[in-house]
Amino acid sequence: MSLLGIFKTETAQLETYLGESGTGIPQYGDPVSVTGVFEPKARTERGTGSYSELRGDDTLADLEGFLSATTCIHPQDRLTLAGKRYRVLEVREMKLEGKAHHVEALFQEVA
Repeated sequence: MSLLGIFKTETAQLETYLGESGTGIPQYGDPVSVTGVFEPKARTERGTGSYSELRGDDTLADLEGFLSATTCIHPQDRLTLAGKRYRVLEVREMKLEGKAHHVEALFQEVA
């Protein structure tokens, strides 16, 4: 049984970041449905992952998500949950006994 199965799960829409257009506008792929456990989060991440290390500053995560190990999610992807849009800041693959167990992701709300 999946660990996610014992918690209240929600369905969100995930769009893969494709890069920027010639005019600098972020481009995203078609949305796909993902199911996970999402919790509001208000904490600062200081240099703990690729996003904050690249920017060299602190980033504030507004949401934390726990998703299936098979979820394809990367920093800069975009998530829509309950009418709010978020940017993926950081993704961590969590293992149990050497095998992928689930994915934890931090999100920042965007306009």
